[in-house]
Amino acid sequence: MLRLISFFSLAVFLLACAPAPTCDLVVEAPPIITVTDGSTQELICDATVVARRASDSAEFTLVTFVPPADGGGAGCAYTPASFGPDGGIDGFGGNLPDGVYTLFVSKPGYSSATAQSVASRSFSCDEPSEPSVRVNVVLTPT
Repeated sequence: MLRLISFFSLAVFLLACAPAPTCDLVVEAPPIITVTDGSTQELICDATVVARRASDSAEFTLVTFVPPADGGGAGCAYTPASFGPDGGIDGFGGNLPDGVYTLFVSKPGYSSATAQSVASRSFSCDEPSEPSVRVNVVLTPT
């Protein structure tokens, strides 16, 4: 009986001292960016939005999932676009790389606006995660 207790104690000790399992899963928390009209509070889905990363001045053009003809809606959040060789949009829906950004937002008929200190983060499964930051940039009609 003593041998069984000693074996059990050793097993518990070894398990307690074993390194924690690691995880290759990455959870992304990109900012959720919307643009609204300062007079009507309606979503603007065809603004020009550029995110400039503070650490290296890298710029990313952001686009919406909803075309302007659809009048906006709940899916009118801006996300990074990728461009093809001809300069046209080749795809969208990616995430901003980790970093802190300044957003530059403009549209004809409105005063330009900026939003500073917008964070995009990713976390491994063994780190505490944070929810995505929601950012709404308000454009004032001119």
